[in-house]
Amino acid sequence: MYARFKSFAKRILAGNRTVLVVTLWTVVIAFVIIEVFWLKYETTARLKTYDIIYTRYDAPGLQALDVLVLVVASLLFSLLAYNPVDLVYGYLASIFLSFCIGVLYVFLYIWFVQGHGAYFSANPFDWEVPLYFAMLNVFRMMFPGVVATCLIGVAIGVFVRAVLPYKFQSI
Repeated sequence: MYARFKSFAKRILAGNRTVLVVTLWTVVIAFVIIEVFWLKYETTARLKTYDIIYTRYDAPGLQALDVLVLVVASLLFSLLAYNPVDLVYGYLASIFLSFCIGVLYVFLYIWFVQGHGAYFSANPFDWEVPLYFAMLNVFRMMFPGVVATCLIGVAIGVFVRAVLPYKFQSI
């Protein structure tokens, strides 16, 4: 069993390293977005009591630990990328995919956890309202906070790779 798992991991890392890096990067960014949204809506009494879908002044935002996690993850994933083309496309793909995952989570949170599914399922296209507010919630968390933070981590990783080019060739 161990030998099979080891050969599977070696095959995945050897052939699809870029896909694995983009997938892990997407998961980290999406988990940070989900954590920020969930903590804000579960710890703020006003948002939890009145089941507010979207608010302007109690908005979920990144904290210092979230920024640190994103910078370190972006730094590590930029060191693991093969070339700059994979890094740029991987960055764009991970930002887009994590935005989609975040919107899906916030939509399902509004629909099921807050219980607004009963209100928005009465008419045929009422599901668009919580989807729109989910996109607004995630958009204000991601731009410019997450996008700029990940870009800073990538820039640091590219700089480290340029200074020490032979250290990361065998990773």
